[in-house]
Amino acid sequence: MDQKRLCFLVNLLYFASIAAIAALTLRFVLPWFWPFLLGLGLAYLFRHISQAMRVRGKAAVACIGVAFYLTIIFLFWALFVLLAGRLVGWAQSFPEYMTGSLLPAADRAFSRCLALLQQLAPQTALSVSGLIPLVSSSLQEMAASLSASLLGAVTNLVKQMPLFVIGFVFMIVSSFAIAADYERVTKFLLRQLPRPIRPLIFDIKDFLITCVAKLAKAYGIIMLITFAELSIGLWALRVERFWKFAAIIPLLDMLPLVGSGAILVPWGIYSLFSGQPALGAGLLILYAVIAVLRNIIEPRVVGDQLGLHPAVTLTAMFLGLKLWGLLGMLLAPVAALLIRYLNTTGQLRLYRR
Repeated sequence: MDQKRLCFLVNLLYFASIAAIAALTLRFVLPWFWPFLLGLGLAYLFRHISQAMRVRGKAAVACIGVAFYLTIIFLFWALFVLLAGRLVGWAQSFPEYMTGSLLPAADRAFSRCLALLQQLAPQTALSVSGLIPLVSSSLQEMAASLSASLLGAVTNLVKQMPLFVIGFVFMIVSSFAIAADYERVTKFLLRQLPRPIRPLIFDIKDFLITCVAKLAKAYGIIMLITFAELSIGLWALRVERFWKFAAIIPLLDMLPLVGSGAILVPWGIYSLFSGQPALGAGLLILYAVIAVLRNIIEPRVVGDQLGLHPAVTLTAMFLGLKLWGLLGMLLAPVAALLIRYLNTTGQLRLYRR
C-alpha cells in the first residue's frame, strides 16, 4: 500500500511539474516565440497535406504553403480591413445616430409608457416623469462614452497591427524554411528531449492531433445547428437575405468575446426603438433560444465527439473558462481527455477506473 502511494505521489509530482512548465511556457515563452512555433506546426501541416495528396518534394510543399497563406491573407483582409473600417465609421457616427434616432425613439417610448402609467397610477406617473430628463442625459453620456471606447479599441488594434504583421512575416518565412528541411529540424529538436520521454511525447502528439480534429468536427456541428436555428428564426421574422446573416453569425459565435449576441442584441434593441417592435422582440427571443440551446448542446456534442461524459465536459469547460478564459474553455475538454487517456494507458495514475 505504501509503495502504491509513493508511486502515485511520484507520478503526480512528475506530471504536475510538466503542467507547471507548460503553463509557464505558455505565459512567458509563447509571446516571444509564437511565429516560430506556429511555423513549425504549419510546416508539419503542409507536409501531411502533400502526403495526403500524394505529391512529394519541396516544390509541392511550397505550393501548398503559398495556397494556404493566400487564403489566410484574403480572409484576414475581408474580416479585418473591411470590418475595422466600418467599426471606425460606426464609432464616429454613433453619437449623432444616438441623438438623432435612438433618443427620440426612446423619448416616444417613455411618453407612451408614462401616458399609460398616468391612467393606471397618476401619483406614480408624476414621480417617474421627473426621471425622464435624467435618463435622457445619462443615455447621451453613455453614447459619447461608448463611442470613445469603440474608437479607442479600434485605434489600439490598428496600432498593434505592425507588430503582428512582422510576426506574421516571420511565421511565413520560418514555416517555409522548416518545411524545406523538415526531417533535419525535427531530428534536432527530438535530440534535445531526454530519451525516456520521447515515446510519451510522440504518443501525446498523435493523441492530441486526433482530439483537435474531433474538436473541430464538434464545433462544426454546433455551427451547422446555429445556422439552422438562425435560418428558421430569421425566415420566420421575414428578414430579407436571412441566409447571409445565418451564415455570418455562427462564424462570429466562434470568436472570443463576440458571439451571436453581438449582432442579434443590438439589432433587436434598435428595431424596438425604430418602430419595429415585432422584429426587435423576435430577434431578442431568437438570441435567448440560441444561447440556451447552445449551452445545452455544446457539452453533449463535444462530449460525444471526444468520448467524454457531458457532465465531465461541462465541468472541464467551466474550469477552463475560469483559468484561461475562452481559449481555456475550448481546450479544457482536450486536456481532460488527455488525462483520461494517460490514466487508461497506465502512464498516469490519478483516479481509479
